[in-house]
Amino acid sequence: MIDIVKTFGFVPGRRTFCALFTRMHFNINGQPVGEKKVTRLMQELNLFPNLRHKDAYKGQATYNHPYYNVNDYVKRYFRQDPRKVILTDITYISYNGNKNISYLCVFKDAFTNEILGWHISKRMDVTLVERAYCMMMDLHEKEIEKACKYMKENGKKPYVYIHSDNGSQYLSTEFREILEDDGFIQSVSRRGNSLDNAPMESFFGRMKSILNELVEKCPNFDTVETMIKNFMEQYNTVIPQYDLAGQTPEEYYRYITEGIYQTDVYFGVSAKELITQEELESRREQARAERARRRSKQNESGESSYEYKSEQHPFKVVQKDQKVILARINKLQRLIDENTKEVEKLDTLLADTNTALKFLTKASDSVIKSLYYPRNWQNYPELSYVNRTGAIY
Repeated sequence: MIDIVKTFGFVPGRRTFCALFTRMHFNINGQPVGEKKVTRLMQELNLFPNLRHKDAYKGQATYNHPYYNVNDYVKRYFRQDPRKVILTDITYISYNGNKNISYLCVFKDAFTNEILGWHISKRMDVTLVERAYCMMMDLHEKEIEKACKYMKENGKKPYVYIHSDNGSQYLSTEFREILEDDGFIQSVSRRGNSLDNAPMESFFGRMKSILNELVEKCPNFDTVETMIKNFMEQYNTVIPQYDLAGQTPEEYYRYITEGIYQTDVYFGVSAKELITQEELESRREQARAERARRRSKQNESGESSYEYKSEQHPFKVVQKDQKVILARINKLQRLIDENTKEVEKLDTLLADTNTALKFLTKASDSVIKSLYYPRNWQNYPELSYVNRTGAIY
């Protein structure tokens, strides 16, 4: 546990510890390490996780006019599909002993928790948001287009939400025009309701619980920027998350889109020996293009190698069909004959049961009492039908 803390530079929570132990195949006496064990070990080592503090004002709406914001399309339904709901927000970060303030803008995938783009600046203006947005588009534009294509193929309306609060930077005409030009749908939280953008607020809270004390010791802006950059990379690619199947956000995205759980070895083959998903899709596209080219060439020549040609004479084909049909008719006819005989037997048996009922109606009490013993049934011919009922039970 101490080695993990030294590696990451902060104390994770118990669930993150469990996910890390699972990835490392770490156990105690052959038993996997659970949350209770981790909690006890942390208490023994006096390790206190860097957890965010509860916001006492969260959820207290100060203003919520019904006509002020009508475009909260997400409505707290964050986990829809990968790259379908992208959250964004701005927070401040103090450094140099709280003497200076910097501002951080982040774009985050609500489904995979992956940080898609970010930018830090000394000024909180529209440029801050635009640069973080441009970073997201430079790195993940193809993934967003792929998500829209997937929705369209599955009969869904292709759209991607960019969800933010009521900040003036996000509501500026300049930024809204950028979103409209790129085909995004802007969604805005209700005023005074931080829970409408809860995953983004949660990320900032956890990030600050880890970095606040460290960032305060940064002497200048460049040091802060370097620390934030390394934290984002570590968050996306190194630290596994309990709610993401024990994987990092980047691994979880590949797991959801490719259907392959991300690990180092697959049945004795190293993951590094396998081709990447991008290369796989490129080869698939090349194969599709080659098939289309062949079909086009065959259509031009009036021939098709895919068309089936039978070697049998049509007369023989019809004769074969006749044999198959006659065999089927004969089989069904045999079933009819067999069933007819079976019905006749059952009719006879039913008539015998009627005779048995008449006998029992007129029988004395002593006879009835004797019939409670099965061997006595053989003494009365009227009840002999029972010897022929074995086939129906």
